[in-house]
Amino acid sequence: MKWLNGQTVQMFLWIGPFFNGQMATNALTKGWTLASAGQKPAKENYPLVDFTNPEAKKYWQDGVAKLLKLGVAGFKMDRSEENIPENGSDKVFDGRSVRENRNAYPVMYLQAAYDVARECRSNDDFVCMPRAAYTGSSAHGVFWGGDIAGTEYGLRAEIIAVQRAAVMVIPTGARTPAATASNRRTRKSVAAGSHSVASRPSWKSARRRTGRSGTFTPRQAMTLS
Repeated sequence: MKWLNGQTVQMFLWIGPFFNGQMATNALTKGWTLASAGQKPAKENYPLVDFTNPEAKKYWQDGVAKLLKLGVAGFKMDRSEENIPENGSDKVFDGRSVRENRNAYPVMYLQAAYDVARECRSNDDFVCMPRAAYTGSSAHGVFWGGDIAGTEYGLRAEIIAVQRAAVMVIPTGARTPAATASNRRTRKSVAAGSHSVASRPSWKSARRRTGRSGTFTPRQAMTLS
């Protein structure tokens, strides 16, 4: 990490709002997760942290702090809008209903990371870049729009999303989709559209145009794979 920093390269890591491994076992035992508020076991996003519980938040932040102390300068904060309990009579630690916790959750997740980063990185020399946002999120991070389809429909969705973000004063940017297996499957949607054979745009053309449109946004993510 120090060698990278010496090359003016900053490490930016992917994280999520859940526990893994022994931390997950410990948190579940102590009731520090949304499993106590109705979240069902799943292969991903489980168990989600109950950020309304100060002990649970601190336990998660301690794990993040270890990365920051190694020299990590920022986080791509995925999830926080998936697999969250939102119906029923269950309540989270601070007494609010799971329905009330639903939209507040992405904000609490972002602020938890932001606060620990401020403690570990001097002069606010860090960045938090979440995927999900709600009222209050823009004070703590910049945003990415998640994975988009590598088709003209994905490009359309991205342009609309960036315009909406601008109206909401949320700093965001475009994402150029990679030629991953999932995006290769989306090429079928181009062929399945209403275009005639002669007028169908290729998925490569859609990706090129997405890249160009991204240059007009505050931040552009280029995915290579």
